[in-house]
Amino acid sequence: MTLGVWANAALAIFSDVPLQHPNAKAIEFVREQGIVNGYPDGTFKPNQLINRAEFTKIIIEAILGQPPLEHAGQCFPDVESEQWFYAYVCYAKRMEIISGFPDGTFKPTQNITFAEAAKIVANSFKLSTKPGEPWYQPFIDTLRKLNAIPPTLIEPTQSLTRGELAEMIYRILGSEQFQADQAFQTSKQQIIDFTNAERQKIGLPPLTYNSFLEASAQSHAEDMQKRDYFSHETPEGLSEEKRIKASGYLDKFENCPCNKSYAIGENLAKGQLTAEEVIETWINSPPHKANLLHPTFSEIGIGISKITEENEGIFEGFVWVQNFGKVQLEQ
Repeated sequence: MTLGVWANAALAIFSDVPLQHPNAKAIEFVREQGIVNGYPDGTFKPNQLINRAEFTKIIIEAILGQPPLEHAGQCFPDVESEQWFYAYVCYAKRMEIISGFPDGTFKPTQNITFAEAAKIVANSFKLSTKPGEPWYQPFIDTLRKLNAIPPTLIEPTQSLTRGELAEMIYRILGSEQFQADQAFQTSKQQIIDFTNAERQKIGLPPLTYNSFLEASAQSHAEDMQKRDYFSHETPEGLSEEKRIKASGYLDKFENCPCNKSYAIGENLAKGQLTAEEVIETWINSPPHKANLLHPTFSEIGIGISKITEENEGIFEGFVWVQNFGKVQLEQ
């Protein structure tokens, strides 16, 4: 018995993380990946609560593999350029990973909650979410689907520990579903790149990624695959305009005291195996090409869903959705 205890202690990476610790494997993983390190005294402090600045730094380095480039300008009134977390927080805001509190602050030293962490993790790893209430539920649902939530995290308002953070990262990066999602993200970016390359040929500005358009496109791709139909209109009669509006695309302009106009478009495809194939299909179709090269559009979102086995006798590959939009504001 004594020998067993001694052997476990010798193999432990951190003095306060024995091998039987529930987060031991996750902590070793994030250490090996260079995502989270221990303290100079040889401890990891797995039960220590983590604040919003520390959490953001760790997540940004997890997705970038390095610190972000220098940032110019103030992103939050309580985040100053001389603070160690400045570049991480401002990068996260610029990439729409975080948005801060309604009063415009970030509150960097405040302990991060499970709900806040779920949103930052889902946005950082570009995990697909569906609209829902309250605001944090879509992010928690997405992490639950990936089995990325440690069993110790129960309440949305619960503060997160360093060990629980390590567990979330470990479960996401090791998930088969996440690997599939990453492949989808690569294809989505390729479609955006191919689209912008075609627009550049005729002197049009590039389209920029929009998370609301992506949410609408992804939801429609999954719905068409799941219910085995292929149409811009759902069986209930929801058009692309209604679906894109429902995603929240226009919500942030709702209270603008100005004249508003918008343009919305959508391309669909089914059966293609790669982003290159689907772009070629759309380019060779006049109405689809017209959307790709429409001078009014400024934003884009992509949805992809794999065709299930029961439909493979007719189609193989994926269902593809390309949503376009632009909101014009005039004082």
